[in-house]
Amino acid sequence: MGAANDHLSNDVVVAVYESLFRYWSGKGFRRAEAEDLAQEGLCKAIEAASAWKRKAKLSTFLISVGKNRGIDYLRKEDTQSRLKEAVCTDAMCDSLGLAHRKSQRRTPKAKIQ
Repeated sequence: MGAANDHLSNDVVVAVYESLFRYWSGKGFRRAEAEDLAQEGLCKAIEAASAWKRKAKLSTFLISVGKNRGIDYLRKEDTQSRLKEAVCTDAMCDSLGLAHRKSQRRTPKAKIQ
């Protein structure tokens, strides 16, 4: 393990988790969501602790990694939810009163010889 892992005391881990939780709560996420994002971020931060180069305080480095992990997670979730919205099965389209994708396609014009 690296030097950062030697400095990972219980107090540092708790402080990082609490900072991440407050950050995500402050962004308007519900308690459970903020806890999940903080936990995800903390796990990623602990994994990345060996990359700490002592240019910033350990806690600052870990919080930064944790925030970035949460942002990546949200980007991924946003992309997945947009994909789910874009895919419309026939039954879903019928229930929503939307035209089927098949009927929206244009058929190629017949070649004139």
